[in-house]
Amino acid sequence: MNLVQKLSGEVQQLSTQNQEAIKRSEELVNLSTLSRRKEWHQQLLVLSSLVICMAMFYKYCNVVRNGKFLALP
Repeated sequence: MNLVQKLSGEVQQLSTQNQEAIKRSEELVNLSTLSRRKEWHQQLLVLSSLVICMAMFYKYCNVVRNGKFLALP
């Protein structure tokens, strides 16, 4: 009976450790996902800024080429 109780306690302890490890693993996956989302958002921001700057530059070049120079604000 003593051996059964000892093994039961060990099984319960291992089960608790396993649940904690699963929880930590899920937290790490969530952090990794958030990190990738943040990186993707930063890349999207840079790309959209580049597109806006290019559009403004081409509009400026077009205005200058037509002889209607306007100072950009």
